[in-house]
Amino acid sequence: MLDAARAFIESKGVSNVLFQEADATALPFEAAAFDLVTCRIAPHHFPDVPRFVSEMFRVLRPGGTAVVIDNVVPEDPTAARFINEFETIRDPSHHWSHPESDWRSFFEAAGFRDLHMEPFRKARDYVLWLDTMSVSEPDRVKLRAMLDDAPASAKAALAPEERDGKLWFHLDEILILGKKPGK
Repeated sequence: MLDAARAFIESKGVSNVLFQEADATALPFEAAAFDLVTCRIAPHHFPDVPRFVSEMFRVLRPGGTAVVIDNVVPEDPTAARFINEFETIRDPSHHWSHPESDWRSFFEAAGFRDLHMEPFRKARDYVLWLDTMSVSEPDRVKLRAMLDDAPASAKAALAPEERDGKLWFHLDEILILGKKPGK
C-alpha cells in the first residue's frame, strides 16, 4: 500500500510527503508534530482503538484536527456481535467495529473537543464483497446462512435485499472529526 501511495503522489509531482509504516498505537513521531491526522477504514483492524485515538491526539499540534472514517455497528449488542462475527469470517484481520457511542467516548477520553460525527450507509454487492477477500466456498455458504438467519436487529442493520438478481446488503460507516484544544 505504501508503494502504491508513493507512486501515486510522485506521479502528481508532490515531493513533501513521508511514507512510513508504523503501529497506529505507537506512532513514531514527536508530540505536536502534525496539523492534521487522518485514518480511513482501518481502525476496525486495530486491537486497541482507544490507544490509537490517544496517539492521534498526542501527535497533533494544539488546534490540530483528527479525521477518522471507519465501520460502525449498531448500539444493540446482539447486532454488534453478529456483524463483527460476520465480518471476521470474511476477513480474519477484522478485530472489532465499534458503535458510535464508543467512538465518541474514545475521542472525548483522549481530549478531543468540537466533535463532529456523521454516520452514513454503504450498499455492498454481496458477491463482490466476498470476492475482494477470496473467501473459501465453505465460508461463503456459512456467511450466506448467517445472513439469511441473522437476528432481527442485525438483519435490520444489514438490510439484505435482492436487486437485479444480485444480493446486496448494507454496512454502516462514520466520519468523526475532532479538534485538539488550543490556538
